[in-house]
Amino acid sequence: MNSTKITTRAFHAVIGDNSPGPDGHHAGFNGIWSLVPAGTTTNIFGPGLAGLNLEHYINGRDEDKKKDNILFDPRRSPMELHRKSATSIVLHQPPTAFYGVESWTEFTIHEPNTIDMAFRCVPRKEIDPNGWMGVFWATYVKPREDPYAHFLGYESPEQVEPTWLQTDGTNMVYSRDAKVPLRFPGPMRDEAMATTDKRRWAEPFYYCLWGEYAYIVMFDTAHDIGMYSGDVRPPRSWNPWDFQMNIHEPRVGAEYRLKVRMIFDRFQGRDWVQEEMRKWRESLR
Repeated sequence: MNSTKITTRAFHAVIGDNSPGPDGHHAGFNGIWSLVPAGTTTNIFGPGLAGLNLEHYINGRDEDKKKDNILFDPRRSPMELHRKSATSIVLHQPPTAFYGVESWTEFTIHEPNTIDMAFRCVPRKEIDPNGWMGVFWATYVKPREDPYAHFLGYESPEQVEPTWLQTDGTNMVYSRDAKVPLRFPGPMRDEAMATTDKRRWAEPFYYCLWGEYAYIVMFDTAHDIGMYSGDVRPPRSWNPWDFQMNIHEPRVGAEYRLKVRMIFDRFQGRDWVQEEMRKWRESLR
């Protein structure tokens, strides 16, 4: 079994590994294969693509951009899908071919509108010539009117109270405490995953809009999180809603974790977004 369907009051979805699938789903794209608002037949993701897709392991090495099998190591290495329960699916990836990272990604569905993602990984070999390892997730969305991610953040170090901001389509947005900029001497140093926005997020969440719907992503981890959502410029047929976890001084055999909550529903205002974040925080205590 390479994929499984799930349904909530707010959406229908398919969760799958990185195998090719029906309806033109491309090999390599894992996580949420499709996300369809209830009452419609429209997948919000790009054709054959995915959301919360484990896309890259990176560490700034020189050959990252030169060799596709290195840059897309999680795409190229096999995954195993296990249906743990009626509401929980696990993707296990044995140590990847290049970076040698083993991972487990558990998706748990909650009514009426939520998918929780619990990720843990263990490096099985040395991989940090620049002192860090990045884990990058991509979400490929069909373009709509507003391509950016909205977040509470600071325009400058002097700002005391956060305000609502939006990503600029170019740079990763980190917290004030993040260890950035990253040491990134390789040819990908000009790509979004290597860049750092001068602004900082104040709370570990963002939301994006797709028509009347909101796609909210919240984070809980001990590691640095970078948020990114890009511009839609021809000939691109999709819009990225991405994020990246940076592990500093990773050790072979150590386990690293990230929890994500994704909510997809009709947008009910920014107060609703903040309240959802507050409720999740309470549930994690």
